[in-house]
Amino acid sequence: MPEPGYFLNPNWWAMTVPTRGNEIARAVWSGLQMLAPNTASLLSGEPAPPLPNLPATPGKVPSTDDPRIAGAVGRAANSGINFLPMPGAGIASAGRGILGLMRRATLELVESLASRSPFMNNPPVKSLHPFTADYPSGALADAAGRLAADVEGRPLVAGRIVGRSALGGADEALAPAEFDPVAKAITGDSVVGVAPREIEKNAGRFLVQFGPDGRPVYRILVDKNLPATTKDKVAAHEIGHAVEHTAGRTEGIPQSGLKTELRGVYNDLNNPDLAARRRVDPTVDPRNNSILRNYGPEQLGYRGAQVDRELMAEAIRAYMADPNYLKTVAPKTAAAIRAAVNANPQLSRIIQFNTIGGLAAMNGIDAGSLPIPKELPPILPQ
Repeated sequence: MPEPGYFLNPNWWAMTVPTRGNEIARAVWSGLQMLAPNTASLLSGEPAPPLPNLPATPGKVPSTDDPRIAGAVGRAANSGINFLPMPGAGIASAGRGILGLMRRATLELVESLASRSPFMNNPPVKSLHPFTADYPSGALADAAGRLAADVEGRPLVAGRIVGRSALGGADEALAPAEFDPVAKAITGDSVVGVAPREIEKNAGRFLVQFGPDGRPVYRILVDKNLPATTKDKVAAHEIGHAVEHTAGRTEGIPQSGLKTELRGVYNDLNNPDLAARRRVDPTVDPRNNSILRNYGPEQLGYRGAQVDRELMAEAIRAYMADPNYLKTVAPKTAAAIRAAVNANPQLSRIIQFNTIGGLAAMNGIDAGSLPIPKELPPILPQ
């Protein structure tokens, strides 16, 4: 029998979860990591996150306090408030608070992926690849000029194609007007604007839950008070989470061999110092400055598997915002997203991705693919 208070001992968790095979402990620990990541990080003895880059504003220096402590205390306070009655409401109000928690508990939380910062950037503009660079051997198209296959030969059948969709046409981004239809097709509900307190003052959140009937419930929530353009970026990021979850479930999209590309994309889209420099000099090269090149999810407090999920969600957002950018700077990542999404039975009816760049574009198509004919024979009436 463990000693009293064992669950507060990080050594007990460190031994139990990875080595003892205690499934209950694993489940509790997973839930704690999702619901209270700061508390879980402190209990597990993880080192404090690195200090953020010094801001450009003179006279302002970031705090040296461990941000996990304030986060853990705030999370505990927010949870405790649910049990407290409003002033003058008495025990009945406290009872309603407890019942509210019980009702919310009927939706078992499986995954909660939050956007902690609304300060996301658009992908930097890259030189356009001509159509022949993506399809040097010609492209499969129907009589109306619609491309019938992606560059690896997978059928393009979705109503929304991100990238090349027409013979000789340019790359096409996913317009913000399409976010709600795509979100609803994937999750069953549109992107929902909520009060910041409902998502713990994050910018957005993708929730995966199981209802009482055992069926999964998906939700994409964003801070309703954000400016419209910022809200669009946050919604796109959360849709990226939804796309990856649907394509890869709990394992996510494999990232083997992609980390350098993924981190480069995340830095491009999230580094505030780099964004400030690019406003002065759009040609600045982040590789020449450690402050401009080393910004990752860890700077926002993400840990463990959360880091991988944030990296991939931002890559998918980049693909939707500017396909030419992603295929230029991260061709292997773009190929991995296509492989996971374009043949997925559910996603391929909703959204698909196309086009390649870099070495793959120069060589035509992948070595394992068949040559793509220039035109698809017309479909004859039956």
